[in-house]
Amino acid sequence: MRSLLSTPALNEKICNMKDRREKDNTWSADDEQILAFLVELHILRISRAHADSESKGITEKIYKLHDEMQDERGLLIR
Repeated sequence: MRSLLSTPALNEKICNMKDRREKDNTWSADDEQILAFLVELHILRISRAHADSESKGITEKIYKLHDEMQDERGLLIR
């Protein structure tokens, strides 16, 4: 059994449950709740990864601008 901590494994589990939902006659309200939880978890992980990536890019731009102002133009005092 693969760990569901990684996004690819979580995505696979969601797809498997979705297929089972469409084909299985024994699909229950509990199964629906589990699938909804996994979908929300997947969305949160993607959102978190995107936010981390965006903030890293913004931080790098700020540091680059700071260095440019400090080194090239002498506008900031150390």
